[in-house]
Amino acid sequence: MAFLISWPNLLSPVDRLIWTIQAKVGDSSPSGEIVFVEVPDDALESDADRENIKSALVKLNRHGADQIFLDLAQPELGDEVSTQQLRETVEAADNVFVVGRLFNDRSRTRLIFPPIDLVGSSNRVIADHRPDFLGFVWRVRAQFEVEGSRYQSFGAALSKRDVADQSEIEIDYRLDSGSLPSVPLEQVVSGELSPAVIHGKSFVFGYGNAGTGSAANLPGSGAAGAAPQTYIAIYAAETVRAGGMYRLGADLFDYIPFLLTCVLLVSIGILASDRSRKIAYSGVGFALAAVLVVPVFVPIRTGASGGLVFLSVYVVLSLFHRWRSHINLESAETGLPTLQRLERDLEAANASNPKALIAVKIHNFSDVMAMLPADQKVEYFHGIVKRLRIGDTGLVVYSNSSDRLLWLQDFENADTLKSHLVALLAIFKSPLRIGVRPVDVSITFGVDMNFAGEAHKRISAAEALTDKTSLSAQPIIIGDQSAQADDEWRISLQAKIDAALEAGEIFPVFQPQVDIATGEVVGFEGLVRWNDSERGFISPSYFVEQCEHAGRMEKLQQFMLRECIEKFRASPAMSTNAWLSVNVSATLLSDTWLTELVADTVESTGFPASRLVLEITETARIHDHHTATAILRTLADLGLHLSLDDFGTGLAGFETFFRLPFSEIKVDRLFTEALTRDEKARAIVNNALSLGRELDVRVIVEGVEDSETLEVLTGMGCRYAQGYLFGKPHFDLNAFNSKETQWLTSP
Repeated sequence: MAFLISWPNLLSPVDRLIWTIQAKVGDSSPSGEIVFVEVPDDALESDADRENIKSALVKLNRHGADQIFLDLAQPELGDEVSTQQLRETVEAADNVFVVGRLFNDRSRTRLIFPPIDLVGSSNRVIADHRPDFLGFVWRVRAQFEVEGSRYQSFGAALSKRDVADQSEIEIDYRLDSGSLPSVPLEQVVSGELSPAVIHGKSFVFGYGNAGTGSAANLPGSGAAGAAPQTYIAIYAAETVRAGGMYRLGADLFDYIPFLLTCVLLVSIGILASDRSRKIAYSGVGFALAAVLVVPVFVPIRTGASGGLVFLSVYVVLSLFHRWRSHINLESAETGLPTLQRLERDLEAANASNPKALIAVKIHNFSDVMAMLPADQKVEYFHGIVKRLRIGDTGLVVYSNSSDRLLWLQDFENADTLKSHLVALLAIFKSPLRIGVRPVDVSITFGVDMNFAGEAHKRISAAEALTDKTSLSAQPIIIGDQSAQADDEWRISLQAKIDAALEAGEIFPVFQPQVDIATGEVVGFEGLVRWNDSERGFISPSYFVEQCEHAGRMEKLQQFMLRECIEKFRASPAMSTNAWLSVNVSATLLSDTWLTELVADTVESTGFPASRLVLEITETARIHDHHTATAILRTLADLGLHLSLDDFGTGLAGFETFFRLPFSEIKVDRLFTEALTRDEKARAIVNNALSLGRELDVRVIVEGVEDSETLEVLTGMGCRYAQGYLFGKPHFDLNAFNSKETQWLTSP
């Protein structure tokens, strides 16, 4: 009980340090209604200075000063100091107050006023400023009773506000002492202050920083440790005039945040799910942050040290618990060995005894964990582990406390391993019984076979393989070293593409499109190629698809469009009527960026829009046909042509052709290759050609590689074709002979 009662006093130094920082960081402005008049330290001992004080009082009252306070008490002054004129001036003015101070002298408290011969029987107030261990005064009393007489406090009287007799004034130190109006006595005496500056203001006469040998410390002030004692009362009055500073109850109740923190943390220990625990932690952190930050901007003071100390203890204990769990290499939630231990065990494994690393993914894990009560979550985990250990009760299963479990399996051959995993899948077809309820468990497996790989990479690879599994189509995926190398190459594909563009390893090649009847080359399709310095030529379908999946087609598209146009303009083809076709990924038809790119490129290069064809590929990737239609119509309005690539396959069919403004269709090579032997293929191609004639849409049949296919197309009335029969894709458009209208297929 004694500890609880004394707790606020034990934490008081911490709170005062916090208040000091808050005052230093905070910022507020004074009212400007209180002016400090600095008098010399020996003003009352000098006839000239006493005359100056009297003269200043007269001038201030003449120009309408509101209140005047004389804070000039000194223990060393005796009653023999007197000035008749000053006394008469002070006694004659109802708005002049003489400040007395309580001084501690040899364990005795004395009340000191300026000598009565100087101030007479004027209005009197008391200043009693008791500093803490840092030398700061955080609050002052509103009323005093000394030697049987009742006095108003200096700060309360200066505030000109009604302050309850028994209350204390909390002082807001967010003001910088340098912002308080201050003038020397000589400036008042000389009349430099205009009547407008004096009228309605309160003036406080006091000693400077070294006056009476007891300068005040002001927390947060730029003049900390060197401010006049009088400033404490001025700060108190400014605080009251601004509406006061709110303190959360008396000392014991100031630690309500600490008590609430205790309750919240105890509750957190009982909470079931990680999500709830994180929410509770966030709430505690937000509350504590509010207690620390809000007082910087709002005049409020409370005790935050209790919460800070308790949270610090809690964090230290939690870190110690986690550290112990890490040292023990055991999950605190499940009791299973952790992935850190798995990594250690993999590194220590005998190279002559290769082990497959198996990761199991528990599907719908989050839903099940959200449904189960706290005491059944671990039971659910261990129920799954128990089934995995069928046939090997000593199997060590590692946990990352989420939806993945891993273990090491002796490897004989891939067929034996797969048979074992298939058997496990069969076992999990029956539900687990958790408590009184059955719970379905759906799992899939990823197997890492890179026996020589680094431990942490093997763990990541096995878990990554489970992400590629599916419950119905592919519940087991067994990886190998080459697959891992491909994965490592693929995860940095975009960076490699950027480097390849800079190095010139990515470039366009061109394939001719011909008029079958005349043999004339009427157009060229620009195709992207990548000759990697390490892997050689990379399949365009592979790296373009990866860019589409990653949402990083913009740079590649911009490069291809401009590079194809520049090479075409520099070739003999530019002097003919041939058009240029450039592929555009359908994934870009969701942003007006594409229209801006095409318009800017056409304008900056001066290329005729009527000779530019954009081939829209992979139309199955169009998710918003409304936006895609708007973008394509804008492109068509520029005067260029739009081509539907791979017509007849996937979603590049009649619906897409109907909904989007295409002026050209390209029949996919799938049908072209089967023309000479399949009636269905001939019917489909013939149907596309008829559609083009009826709608006045250009039809290009691609994939023409032999004369037999060309003969069939000629019989169908096909006009335009493209394929190896007419020319392979070539990087040099200068190989085109414009006079003979031939495409030279030299390498």
